[in-house]
Amino acid sequence: MPKYIKTFPKLTKKELAQIKTTKLQEFGSESIQVIDQNSLFFLLYEQRSLVAHAELTPIGPAMFRNETFIISGIGGVVANRKFQGYGRQLMSMIKDHLRANQLLGIGFSGLVNKLFYEKCDLFVSSQDIKRFVYYDQGKPAVNPNDECVIIYDCAPGEFSQKLAKYPKEEVLLPRKPDW
Repeated sequence: MPKYIKTFPKLTKKELAQIKTTKLQEFGSESIQVIDQNSLFFLLYEQRSLVAHAELTPIGPAMFRNETFIISGIGGVVANRKFQGYGRQLMSMIKDHLRANQLLGIGFSGLVNKLFYEKCDLFVSSQDIKRFVYYDQGKPAVNPNDECVIIYDCAPGEFSQKLAKYPKEEVLLPRKPDW
């Protein structure tokens, strides 16, 4: 099965159209429909057909306990056909990239996907979701559509260990978690 990692400029018009269409179908009209031009796109093909895709978006610095952590947003994970192992292959590609570059990956999801991410060996927590805040018009906010946070920490466990050690402290995100 052909696997590709592409930057936005390298996507074909057909790939871009398919990504937009499947994201709209998967996440609905209120979802993440904007394609971040700084993202890396993880693509899986089967017989010349795009069967799954995901994005890894540079988000910027998050603050936790007066420390800065650069995060990459894991998002837009879509398999056109479910229960075929495509999503797991995408997550394997993303984890390999994060590990190779010692990056911290953070994503957000509904509870319906919690088991999937756990099976992909990512840390998933519905209890910690309210700790991930951003500022909206000068006030701290949490994305109301998110039910769990997904973390893959490749920078020798620094962030995850500190998150566990200080369970009541907030993580300040640089923007609304719309990735």
